[in-house]
Amino acid sequence: MTSIPTSIALATVVASIGLMSLIALIVLLRRMSSPSLNLGWCKGRGMLILLFALCFTAMPNLFFYTNLLLQYRYQVPLLVMAVLLMIPQAFAVGGGLLSGPISARVGPTVAATGALFVSAFASLSTLFVTASAPIWVPVLALAVSAAPFSFVVGPMTNTMMSSGPADGSGAASSMRKATWTLGNVLGGAIVGAIAFSAFQTKLASILSDTGLTSAQAHTIAREIRDGAVVDELAPRISDPIAQASLMSKGAGLLEAQSYAFAVMGVLSATVYLIAGVLMVFYMRQTRSAPVLN
Repeated sequence: MTSIPTSIALATVVASIGLMSLIALIVLLRRMSSPSLNLGWCKGRGMLILLFALCFTAMPNLFFYTNLLLQYRYQVPLLVMAVLLMIPQAFAVGGGLLSGPISARVGPTVAATGALFVSAFASLSTLFVTASAPIWVPVLALAVSAAPFSFVVGPMTNTMMSSGPADGSGAASSMRKATWTLGNVLGGAIVGAIAFSAFQTKLASILSDTGLTSAQAHTIAREIRDGAVVDELAPRISDPIAQASLMSKGAGLLEAQSYAFAVMGVLSATVYLIAGVLMVFYMRQTRSAPVLN
């Protein structure tokens, strides 16, 4: 498992490369007499708000963190995990299929905004994944979250593509993809760093109550966060009581995992809520302008 500083460093490098590439593209297009890609529509009413909303929407990744939880906590074979994840995938397909008819009835912008608020509420289902929760609880939590997230992709894309002129579809598509990728990178850095940090802090607090010194607890918690196995760390502890306590602290490890998973869910809910509020502001900005379907 990659450490928090490494995750942030990699995300910063990737985001910097993407930002510099975007700046270089804009400068190049401005110098061309007849550019093939017109980005002038980005100055339209509410477009900056829409881009920020799209970026926030792409930040959470519950599939990734649920996959980690199933792998490290329940230690199920890959085939079993693949079968279990078919349930959230089925919910995601259902959400995607519903997005078309509902968008046609209420409009893509309204549909996307509503789905973002539902996604925020659904992400809080991670709070039900306790230390004693069976494997079907995180699977169902992911399924509940996957449906509205899959729903929101289509309406958000429709809103983005229909916001520009008819001859600017290429620019809209490129900007949508770049913004979505940037959101994924930032989400992996920010949400991932906070969630893994929460795991380390919680586990260190639990280990401190078992006879380990504060320094030992934080060192072991950091190494477990980075992928170390408890059986490999125990021999390094000279105190036999503290060593036995670490070896038997399976419940504490599960509690730390549940805590980090809940933190990730709350962060995801917050990000979706911000994206939903931004979409509300976008609708207010474009209320007087016609929306093309």
